[in-house]
Amino acid sequence: MPRATRAKPATKAKAKEEAADKPVEEPKPKKAATKRGTKRAAEEPAEEKEPEPVKEPSPPAEDEDERPKPAAKRRRVAEPKAAPKPKPAPSLFPGQPALDLFMFGTNSFGALGLGDPEGADDPDTRSQVPRPKLPISETLKFVQVVCGGMHSVGLTADGDVYTWGVNDEGALGRKTSGTCWENESEKNKGDSFVPGQATLPGGLKAVQVAAGDGFTFAVGTDGSLYGCGHFKDEVGALSGFTADVKVQGLFIQVWKPESLRDRIKKLVCGARHAVLLTNRGDVLTWGSGSQGQLGRVKPYHQDSEHQPTAEQLFKPTLVAHLPYALGSTQAVDVACGAYSTFVIGKNGAVAAWGLNNSGQLGIAKENNDDNLKWEPVPVASLKGVAHIAGGEQHTLALTKKGVLLSFGAATYGMLGRRDVDTNTANEIHPEPKPVDGLPEGAKVECIAAGTNVSACTTSDGDAWFWGSNTNLQLAKGTDEDDETVPKKMGRVKQFGYRRVHFVDFGGQHGALLAGPQGEVGPTAGAGGSAGAAAAPPAAAVPAPVVAKPAAEPKSAAAEAKPEANGAAAAAAATEAKPAEDEKEGEKEGAESMETDAKAADEAAAA
Repeated sequence: MPRATRAKPATKAKAKEEAADKPVEEPKPKKAATKRGTKRAAEEPAEEKEPEPVKEPSPPAEDEDERPKPAAKRRRVAEPKAAPKPKPAPSLFPGQPALDLFMFGTNSFGALGLGDPEGADDPDTRSQVPRPKLPISETLKFVQVVCGGMHSVGLTADGDVYTWGVNDEGALGRKTSGTCWENESEKNKGDSFVPGQATLPGGLKAVQVAAGDGFTFAVGTDGSLYGCGHFKDEVGALSGFTADVKVQGLFIQVWKPESLRDRIKKLVCGARHAVLLTNRGDVLTWGSGSQGQLGRVKPYHQDSEHQPTAEQLFKPTLVAHLPYALGSTQAVDVACGAYSTFVIGKNGAVAAWGLNNSGQLGIAKENNDDNLKWEPVPVASLKGVAHIAGGEQHTLALTKKGVLLSFGAATYGMLGRRDVDTNTANEIHPEPKPVDGLPEGAKVECIAAGTNVSACTTSDGDAWFWGSNTNLQLAKGTDEDDETVPKKMGRVKQFGYRRVHFVDFGGQHGALLAGPQGEVGPTAGAGGSAGAAAAPPAAAVPAPVVAKPAAEPKSAAAEAKPEANGAAAAAAATEAKPAEDEKEGEKEGAESMETDAKAADEAAAA
């Protein structure tokens, strides 16, 4: 057997040539590594990877100016927050309802605020209003109304003063056509016959108003007293608020308190004088004093050699001798008759001064010297009364137990008593006795006395009138017969079943404030006129509070048993009440509710 031979190794040069001639083999891919010891894993084929997407070539770059800019992100704009509602201004009369104002009586001088009767298609509709029908304004709401001799003043719930009536000598406190404003254009003729706003200096608001025969006063929110018009004496001479001005046509400041305790608590007026009560309990008077109504000047007459100075009369001055009549008690309420003044003390004591020729001060006359009281004197027969309202020759008083008393002249039935002769002019009754004819259990809230008329309101919202109806001031219709005992006011359809809160009288007209039946107002309305209504004032200051004594003071009037006026409150109005009132209206002939409704429909159609 032949022997194999070993190939000789190629030389280096030859090996290089052979290597250059051989093709280069591509490297084989490595097998995927398997887990050691796992046979199944080694046998599984490797997962195929999905081919990656081929990227398209990017377009050529554009110039920055031509490249579209990305849209700006829209920011969410926060909605503006609603401004907080402004808080309403605090009321000048908290707890006191804003009421509708109604006028009635004779409108000869524009005191009803219905416009000039001469310019009306039917003058009778404006010259007299025998019953309250429609509010004097559909938009204005009032908290107080007072009647002067021939003008009227209303205080709105916003503290604005409105006046209307005779403005010959500045009583309205605003410019109108007429004697006082001769330079005014005739185009405004008659503007005093409708309500117009009279502003206080600096645009101040008012919290009380009062009026007399030819003047008006208002208490501003700054506590000061403002006035306009003039005072008259018995012979008609004019006197203004300053020595060089006889007639003050616009409101000016008359008096300013020195401290909070000196601020005015209540303001009232007689025919020719005015009275204010301060928080301290001081009583100040000013005006004509020839009937003793100021209570602080020496006796004088128009022809007296020594006359009081203008400053003594027309500057509000303290009644220095009042403590001697009231005793040590503090004054808490004041009231005026036409020519008289009354003050009620905290302990129930009463002092009075002024004209007493008919016993209207509640003081019996022993001789002619008792006709006038020039200084305050105690009135024992009025001990324990809560409110007083004075007319010209008679006076009303309301006790704390709700008994309504009257005293003075009995003419025209204005005392409302069956025990007096109303046909005897010289018969006087100085002793206070209960008024007859009111429903048993009726609770009297407000009382008012005019020249020859009287009125009161009760807790059930009714108004009662008695006395003379010559000027249609009894709100009963055109029947001019006197009413010798209280008669309930008939309600015409337009007036509805409103609740009457307050009544006041002027020389030939009357006014009342009324609101919805469910609305309860103060226990008595706001007084302040010559035909004064007894009541706490409509003001931001506290109402007069009469402290109850340990035991009710006994007087001849208080011991008398009231025939028709108890202490219990009247029962609420029943469902039959509207029918009863309507039936009563039907009995009153041409002034019935149906007649008034027909007249209203005809007026609306016109």
